[in-house]
Amino acid sequence: MRLPATVFLVVLTLLFLLEGSRVVFTNDEGIILEAAQRMARGERLYVDFFGYMSPGGYWLQSLAFRGLGISLAAARAVVFTDFALQSAVLAWLVRRWASRRAAILAVVIFVGLHVPQPGLLTAQHRWDSAALAMLSAAFVTGGWFALAGACAAMAAICTPSVGLVTVVTVTWLAYRRAWTDLPRYLGGALGAGLAALLILVVSGNAGGFFAQMQWLREHYSAVNVMAYGSIMGGWGALLPGWGPEALVSGVLLVGLALPALLPVLVVPWGIWRARTEPGWGYLALVVLALVASAYPRADVMHLAFFVSLPLALGTVLIAQQRWAGYVAVGLSVIVLLYGAGYAAARWRESRVPSVVGTLRTSAPELGDMLARVRPGAGLYVHPYMPLFYFLTQAKNPTRYSYLNPGMMAAEEERQTLADLEQRPPEWVLYLPLSREEFLRVFPSATGLDERYRLIEAWIERHYVAAGVTVSGYQLRQRRYSP
Repeated sequence: MRLPATVFLVVLTLLFLLEGSRVVFTNDEGIILEAAQRMARGERLYVDFFGYMSPGGYWLQSLAFRGLGISLAAARAVVFTDFALQSAVLAWLVRRWASRRAAILAVVIFVGLHVPQPGLLTAQHRWDSAALAMLSAAFVTGGWFALAGACAAMAAICTPSVGLVTVVTVTWLAYRRAWTDLPRYLGGALGAGLAALLILVVSGNAGGFFAQMQWLREHYSAVNVMAYGSIMGGWGALLPGWGPEALVSGVLLVGLALPALLPVLVVPWGIWRARTEPGWGYLALVVLALVASAYPRADVMHLAFFVSLPLALGTVLIAQQRWAGYVAVGLSVIVLLYGAGYAAARWRESRVPSVVGTLRTSAPELGDMLARVRPGAGLYVHPYMPLFYFLTQAKNPTRYSYLNPGMMAAEEERQTLADLEQRPPEWVLYLPLSREEFLRVFPSATGLDERYRLIEAWIERHYVAAGVTVSGYQLRQRRYSP
């Protein structure tokens, strides 16, 4: 176990050094951070404010804030731990069936392809569930079935669709007639599940949780469908033309596509190898379950959250081939190119002081915005990007941390507008969302409206431009009558 422990500590330290203060303007991170800081202040999830998803990710982030204080480094503590855990399990799996050298190379590739991609290593409930699912699969492989069941249940508490891993595991254990191991697994899963339910009941959040799960069933799929292996804007926008730059771009695209390519490669091989080593069939089925759990948004980014498991299987597969060295060299070149791009981006970043720590950002205008919007001031961000609530520590007067066009409709708009009219904030950050940008992010939402006209008209009437724009969001100040 020395190698996994070393990998965990090295990767965790590296992430805090490289990414602990880096601001990336992504909506998903803000969804967790804004909710978690409200919970840390004593507000109740689902009851006092809108909770978008199941509670696991919120609970973990809230615990980090309570224990470490509210800062950007504390905001990244959970996701960095998730990633370091995945790196450690990746090393353990590869070392078990291949070599120490192959395990280290797999970790280097895993880290080297994720860290340089903006927005990937930010707070996200799917990182939590992917790390727990990876631990669960490793525990099953190692024979620790009660721990495996508990981790699988906790993964489902973070992302309910990841509960498919539990279905696969129970089916596999029953097929293998592991009648001693199956009760241990189910006992661990049941124990963790009942503990989570007890927390919801005691905190008064159980009713809100079940209502929110029903809301997601009715609202999520229509806007969020993305084909397997797709990317925002389509691959065509990234396909290179001709010349030396095209060659570099083509190599980088291979690295970007790996989360979609690896499952297609390793699942058939794992099932074939199960004839002599049953554990490989199980891991291949877990990969299938994780791919299915990404539905309906099975784009490359969502597949990347759990690519460590297919990467582990793929590394073992390739390590057994004569041409393994050529693949290792090719992937190392891709990692070096990603690293060069990352270094160039860091060189262009500036440092901005804030209430949540000194921030590294490619948007120096963020400092101008933070100088005006002070902690505790009233702020409304429209339509999404709740990360600004966290960075400013301003107070959101509404129940919603964001409004997602196509998913939140007239009822949510009316309730938000009522909150704004009752407690009008001093500041508004407003993004004039174009139809083109909306369809780039949500390509299946062609029949849905991206506008919230009542709120937009209210902002136009009551707020004037303050001369600062950050990541497309215009800062506006409340207009007072003379």
